[in-house]
Amino acid sequence: MPWYDNGTLEQWAGGDKLQEWMQVRSVLLDDLVGLVHLHAHGVIHGDVKPANILVDARERGLLADFDISINTKNYTSAAHVTRKSTIRAIAQGMTAGFAAPELQSSGQATRHTDMFAYGKTVGQVGAQCEPGDAAAAQGAEGIVYQARGQAAALVGALTAPSPSDTPSAEAATQHPFFTILGATCQRVSKACCICFCLADSAAGVECSEGHFHCDSCVARHHAQTFLDFDNLGQRKEREGHLKCSNFPLECKSGFADCDRACPR
Repeated sequence: MPWYDNGTLEQWAGGDKLQEWMQVRSVLLDDLVGLVHLHAHGVIHGDVKPANILVDARERGLLADFDISINTKNYTSAAHVTRKSTIRAIAQGMTAGFAAPELQSSGQATRHTDMFAYGKTVGQVGAQCEPGDAAAAQGAEGIVYQARGQAAALVGALTAPSPSDTPSAEAATQHPFFTILGATCQRVSKACCICFCLADSAAGVECSEGHFHCDSCVARHHAQTFLDFDNLGQRKEREGHLKCSNFPLECKSGFADCDRACPR
């Protein structure tokens, strides 16, 4: 696995460096999108909490620790428990303080219990998700006014007493807590590490260690690395993943498939 320079969500958000409130929400959104993907494929994470969210060098969030996660389609988990005991085992493995109330009565982990734990996770870093006076002083008073209080509103919705009132992961992505990020996004120019041109950050991708590649160089790099029939052994060694152009001397990382597949 790659090394996640910024550690866990609790280490990153609660460290000495004060994080921008928009960036903390962005990391939380990354992980919520991860839950959307898991739930769409019938997988319950089972232990969502700040310690199980890693932040890479690009300050992107990734869900980790699937030891007790379960595929509800065939009732198998990373712990290889039996079909009869899997659901109860995942419930017992959830961390105290993040377990939904219904687990005490039913002992059954569900998508709702994942979302309750995610709500508690947001609550743990809620103070870092709210804009302070400094943000208002930067000339964004309107956005700051809208953003204040949204963390508590989201946590309240996700930790509702009744599971039926808890929004799904997909629905939660449309909460104002996240949609306001669209109004705060700023385009940034970055230098491509191959051709050194300055490109819009949206017109390229970064590896997990922060090396930016413009779209045209990514396309050429992809073709040279994976479409050359003489390179089959290297493709097998890399498990089919496109590595950073600085691999392996200066970088041990690569690109997520979704980074290269997303339309620009």
